[in-house]
Amino acid sequence: MTRKVKSILGTFALATLLMGAVAAHANDLRNFWFDNETGKTVAVLMISPHESGTWYPVPNSTTRSGYRNPITFNSNFYSSCFFDFKLEYSDGSYQTYTQGRNLCNISGVRFYWNESTPII
Repeated sequence: MTRKVKSILGTFALATLLMGAVAAHANDLRNFWFDNETGKTVAVLMISPHESGTWYPVPNSTTRSGYRNPITFNSNFYSSCFFDFKLEYSDGSYQTYTQGRNLCNISGVRFYWNESTPII
């Protein structure tokens, strides 16, 4: 086999693996739309599998109030469908939601600020 043919086959194999990873990533039932209706810019959205209590920052989650952001899961991140959320605002305050939302049954989560969920 010539070097050029090996290179083409290697490139094709890599592309096939990446396309499979993207397809699996796009089909994760936990993927959701993050809707920010808090009146503040969310600098970082943090998620925690409800059963763990460990917070993980979501990459590229900065979202201005009135906007939405697609949140996609890496299929290698194993957890249940139930998640808690912490919104860290650009002014340094934060707000937590620990009800354990089932992301596998919904397509979006809309966050509001209100007196019953105080900003800390």
